[in-house]
Amino acid sequence: MTYLDDLKKRRSRYDLTSELPMSEEALVDLVEVVTLEVPDAFNMQSQRVVVLTGERHRRFWQVVDEAFEGQVSADKLAGFSGAAATLLFATDTATVEDLQSQFALYTDKFPGWARESVGMLQYAVWTALATEGVGANIQHYNPVIDKAVHEEFGVPAEWELVSQMVVGGIGSEPGEKELKPISERVVTR
Repeated sequence: MTYLDDLKKRRSRYDLTSELPMSEEALVDLVEVVTLEVPDAFNMQSQRVVVLTGERHRRFWQVVDEAFEGQVSADKLAGFSGAAATLLFATDTATVEDLQSQFALYTDKFPGWARESVGMLQYAVWTALATEGVGANIQHYNPVIDKAVHEEFGVPAEWELVSQMVVGGIGSEPGEKELKPISERVVTR
């Protein structure tokens, strides 16, 4: 198996089960290792991840439902809640602000670099999970849920929530992806 094969395994999987094909401890270890290895500008290390499992994972999806006052499909939320875990990805804005004060020439660049870094982390975690036979999908319920999540789960106020990765066993394989011709996306000059 090659790295390119691993990249092809990573798919949005919505039919997830609560049966995680690894222990919760192994999930946390995987997230920790990937977080340590993902690069970022100026070695800012601004990416943050909150791992929610068990009742905390299920409670998270209740918080989403409450924040949206029932506007999100109950079936969709039940599917997310029925998975095994949720990973909350965030950026530590205090870290970003500290670097902005140290390197004034790049002040306007640090927020973008931090977003790139947390994006790389999401993708690297997702690919690592796929390699281990774990299914996942990414959701974006921010900023509607932010205040409730900070309060309910003790997430520091300076951690700006970015996305939620739903994780679980693979219930079924997704359909084919519709892809634009690669010649429209990659050019040689």
